[in-house]
Amino acid sequence: MNNLNATSIDHVNMKVKNLEKSVEFYKNLFGFEIKQEENSNK
Repeated sequence: MNNLNATSIDHVNMKVKNLEKSVEFYKNLFGFEIKQEENSNK
């Protein structure tokens, strides 16, 4: 089994039902932080 030694993630795109809950989940689980956010009306 190969180990993934990532030091950063460049881009993540997900379609979720509840944006606020999803953001908090990934921030708490992985320590992610939002560097840039785009406002979409879709």
